[in-house]
Amino acid sequence: MDGTLVDSKEAIQAQLSDYALSLGLNPLPKDALTALIGKTDEEIATKILGQSDEKTITQAINWFNDTHDKYYGKLAKIFPEVPQCLELLTKHGYRLGLVSNATSIMLSKFMSWSGLGHYFDVSIAADQAKGKPAPDMLLMAARRLAIDPREMIYVGDTAYDIIAAKSAGTVAVAVLSGVGGMQELAQEKPDLLLPEAAWVCRILHRYEFSPKGPDTPLTV
Repeated sequence: MDGTLVDSKEAIQAQLSDYALSLGLNPLPKDALTALIGKTDEEIATKILGQSDEKTITQAINWFNDTHDKYYGKLAKIFPEVPQCLELLTKHGYRLGLVSNATSIMLSKFMSWSGLGHYFDVSIAADQAKGKPAPDMLLMAARRLAIDPREMIYVGDTAYDIIAAKSAGTVAVAVLSGVGGMQELAQEKPDLLLPEAAWVCRILHRYEFSPKGPDTPLTV
């Protein structure tokens, strides 16, 4: 989702900085905030708060959920070729799924905000199964799609994504459009390393998109 379908780095950095400030805490440096992207909300809250008290963590997650639209609406953008690629894959009969370390509420908000929800046959959040880098969400997606995980392609922008994909036995595609750098992602030995998610369509169908952007199961 973040870093794969949508350029949300600035939105998440601003949201997490404002959360720390709302509690009278010093925000983490930008590089430290960036490193939190892709992790579960519980991991993020624990890092910012410096503690893992269940009640406090729950309050933090509720704050993230409640303020999602404010930050995404102002600062996040769908990567230009993503809608075209999802449309093309759908037309070619691919079934699409989305798994995210975000909460179900956050995932639902993303689907509504992005306008991409109708492309996905399944969507799974970290409060429905153990979050990445565990393979649980990917395996759940495979079960819901009634297919063998080895028949899936999983696309992600973090080391967590690639670790989860390889653990689940899916084809692991890393993209450089998000927070994961070339060296970090290559270290996890993905099956394919691409500039961005829409390149999956270029690989599968040799499809070239307009440079101006948008007028077998794949999960991202």
